[in-house]
Amino acid sequence: MRRRRYLAGITALSTALVLVLVLLAGHRWLQGIAVATGAGSLAVGLASLVRQILQSEGGNNSRSVGTGYLIMPFSACRPALLGVHSVLTRDGIAHDLQDLPLYVGRSVDHQIRGRLRERAGSPFVLLIGPPCTGKTRTLMEAVRAELPGSRILLPDHAAGIRAALKERHLKGCIVWLDDLGRFLPGGGRPEGLRRSDVWALLKSKVTLLATMSTHEYAAQFRQDDTAAETRGMLQFAEEPIFLGEDFSARERRQAALVARTDPRIREALTNPEFGVTQVLAGAPVLVHAYEHADKLKRMVLDILVGAFRLGVESPLSSSVLRRMLEASSLEIATMLRLEELESALQELALPGAAGLAILNQVVDESVQVIGYRPSGYLLHYAPDRTLHLIRPIWSILSQELQSAPDLTRLGHAARERHLYAYAERFYRSAMARGSTAATAWLASLKAELGDFEQAIQLYSSAISEGDEDSRVMLALLLDSLGQTEAAERQLRQAQAQGDAGASYWLAGLRGDVNDRGGPRSSADDD
Repeated sequence: MRRRRYLAGITALSTALVLVLVLLAGHRWLQGIAVATGAGSLAVGLASLVRQILQSEGGNNSRSVGTGYLIMPFSACRPALLGVHSVLTRDGIAHDLQDLPLYVGRSVDHQIRGRLRERAGSPFVLLIGPPCTGKTRTLMEAVRAELPGSRILLPDHAAGIRAALKERHLKGCIVWLDDLGRFLPGGGRPEGLRRSDVWALLKSKVTLLATMSTHEYAAQFRQDDTAAETRGMLQFAEEPIFLGEDFSARERRQAALVARTDPRIREALTNPEFGVTQVLAGAPVLVHAYEHADKLKRMVLDILVGAFRLGVESPLSSSVLRRMLEASSLEIATMLRLEELESALQELALPGAAGLAILNQVVDESVQVIGYRPSGYLLHYAPDRTLHLIRPIWSILSQELQSAPDLTRLGHAARERHLYAYAERFYRSAMARGSTAATAWLASLKAELGDFEQAIQLYSSAISEGDEDSRVMLALLLDSLGQTEAAERQLRQAQAQGDAGASYWLAGLRGDVNDRGGPRSSADDD
């Protein structure tokens, strides 16, 4: 990263030198342009080098990159990093994120900003609403209004949060969890945020800001135990704040005022089928493309969306898609030619009227197409057909996928559907590719199925391979089996290794937690 930043400065200097050579060439009509452009490039190059050298020395305002996370000043954070959608219009222009429409105040602004203003007791603000309704933008504007001088932690995954807790001083930091579902156990994710992680974050005096879809939030309260850990974690949040799917009457009046100077808002207000924020995000274009696709294209889209919702993040090649299509339909199996499928995929990957493609092509270093992913907006709006992925398709995925994270996520998805044989097959395939996380997940599966001896062996194996997170899981299993002393030994070892969450579980063994599951204080005894 540092070398790349230096190269940016060197490139600007090189541009200046090339333009100086133009001066020496004797072309008078170029000399005026060269003088101005060369001087500007030289200044930009020098400024870039000085800025990057200062930042590389570790100043407080520089970006801090760790394993699975990024810490930087909020004021330097572009909306794209926060997860704010780009803005699209009917003319096909994709506006840069720095050219966002004027913010239309939402009815929940006073609630969010009030909690940020107080910042008492390390607030955990959870904003819930349907996809593409402006949740991320709303939180961003709240921080911009109330905490503009804060640092912000942007984790890639739950393990990144745990790494930041070990490596960084986070007091006063904003922890940004856009789309909280990405960090939770379940839904095909190989690891998840634990109750103890949130407890450790709040003990560090951070401000926790999260968004979550209405569907994902409701799924945490189903009538089984698969989401019990997440429910316990959500108890740390203050009362969730809900954002409506469309603008309220008051919000639409305010948007009408903004629309006088912003044609993007004016166009979005006139759409009768979609909300303002959904129109701005380009939802109508992709929904139309999906609904009007022919039979083959529709099957391709359904299979891709289904696979990705199960956890397959690697691109799927045309040959793998052909096998999956043939397993899904006898008619397809007898008629489909690979050339026909590749033609359909290329058409789906072409940008449509608004500059959006319903599928994204993935290319290698030689610019050869290696596979396809569904667009993010399609994943939001396509019907949920993941349960229509029949068992032969699970077998194809277990044979074709090479990514250990993909295999681990699929193992978890199979486990949620009580396909335990497939779950173990996926976990073991991921283990064969070096995933200690998969070892821990197989251990938890064995414990769930009552094979405690095998579970303890697998957790111990994961710990020996360097997965300290498994030590806490082993301790919890030992405690559930009545082996309290052995559990405490494991937790103390985890605590010595810097696992901040181990303190939470040790407190639990000693009874030093309050009714909400948080650390007991003198106020709890009053």
